[in-house]
Amino acid sequence: MSRLGTTGLDALCSAGSPNTTALYALKTSFPECEVTTWLHNPSYGLKEIRKATGFKDFYLYNALGDLSDVQDHNQNPIASYFYQWSPDGTSQNYVRTHAMTAAAGSKYMASYDYYDGLGRLFQKVQKGITPAGSNLISLQEYDGAGRRSESWLPIVSSSVYMSPSAIKSAAPGNYSSDSRPYSKPVYSVSPLDRILKRYSPGAAWASKPVTMDYLANSSDVNCINYSVSSSGALVNNGTYAAGQLRVVKRIDEDQHVSYTFTDKQGHILLERQMQGSEQHDTYYVYNDLDNLCFVLQPMYQSVSNLDQYAFQYKYDNRNRCNWKKLPGASAVSYVYDKADNMIFSQDGKQYASKQWSFYLYDKFHRLAVQGVCSNTNTAAVSNVIVSCTRVNSNSGLGNSGYTSSFALVSPEVHRVNYYDDYAFRSLTGFDNAGFPAATIDAKGYVTGSVVTVLGSSTKLYSANYYDFEGRITKTVQGNLLEGYDTTNTVYTFTGKPNTVTHTHTASGKTTRTEVY
Repeated sequence: MSRLGTTGLDALCSAGSPNTTALYALKTSFPECEVTTWLHNPSYGLKEIRKATGFKDFYLYNALGDLSDVQDHNQNPIASYFYQWSPDGTSQNYVRTHAMTAAAGSKYMASYDYYDGLGRLFQKVQKGITPAGSNLISLQEYDGAGRRSESWLPIVSSSVYMSPSAIKSAAPGNYSSDSRPYSKPVYSVSPLDRILKRYSPGAAWASKPVTMDYLANSSDVNCINYSVSSSGALVNNGTYAAGQLRVVKRIDEDQHVSYTFTDKQGHILLERQMQGSEQHDTYYVYNDLDNLCFVLQPMYQSVSNLDQYAFQYKYDNRNRCNWKKLPGASAVSYVYDKADNMIFSQDGKQYASKQWSFYLYDKFHRLAVQGVCSNTNTAAVSNVIVSCTRVNSNSGLGNSGYTSSFALVSPEVHRVNYYDDYAFRSLTGFDNAGFPAATIDAKGYVTGSVVTVLGSSTKLYSANYYDFEGRITKTVQGNLLEGYDTTNTVYTFTGKPNTVTHTHTASGKTTRTEVY
């Protein structure tokens, strides 16, 4: 308890609603955690989100308890909502949304969502969204059973509402007088609401629907019953008895036929593609614990060679994939620690040279150090939790500033990742003016990395810098020419890159800058 702190726990366990001061104390009470807090008002819902970085989003509501505004950390409006409802049906029910495109709400994109008396969205208007500044209006119709029927392509209009009949009359003129500017499903006459046909928009597709037929397996529509033995071997049990599997027959617009076979647990067992009368079957085989063990390619039905025509997977007693083999390739082995982190992997080439790739993770299970080693005791890792601790000094694995609780033999570090802060700037390779200090907390984000150029001792250093929304605003990357590539990004209010400035430096060369 003393290690975690008690202030935050006191806030959570208080008799009433915890005050914000006590709630925010969670961030300092649990220094080794990434804490995000949600503040709710019991009358209407979410009021505030405080992110792990300390920045907040605010949610405001109207007198009826409907969400009216969303604000960012600086209380700039992000979105606002207005609700219009007509209890007597004399006008339309709609929700108007203003999605802000500039701070202080001075510019925004407006949209209107119209709902019928059953609460179904039937019309959407995007105001001023076309290049000419016109509105786009789309219509969704429903059949007598309340299912989606015709979905009309959007039309251009100056109105913020049009009757369904007016939209349908205007739609052909928006699409070169096409008589069917809508898509349409056809349902089965049953409570299952299965789609039998689906027509794409356009008169050219009026006679070319995608059709679905719902069947059960039979002697004509058959499926081999593959299973996995207790030793992990593939077993052929003949064909399934009739009526044991669900089968969906699909015919596309070009009359290509395919079948999908599904068992009672929902597993796809077989995908069959037809080329005339010729079958091309891809089988999926699961073990008793529902783990996918084999994917048999169509050629396997002619040549029963698993090594050449099958994807193969094996699992340990915790259902973790510890072995896989792709067609025509050597097997790849995986070893996990007790925390389910994959610590070692070995492909065919590494097996021949008695090497393993290693992966070490920080306390939040984020990849910290990656490389290769020559361990022969990799199985021992299954009995421990491997911890990778950051010490922020020129020591540890490859002087990375990380130490491992599991001994590695002849480790060669290929990649190092740093998170949450910029303390790594004191390490060799970062300790120069090329990597400036940060002004924004980066809790939860990748802040730096080191990549080793394979076959050499050269290391490339990089750092990422963020704004309060968690967007990368600056990256500094060392290059092979003893210089840096620096990219600065300025975002619009909506989070899209507005300007990107790339500066390239190299030893003894002229600095180049590009702005786009």
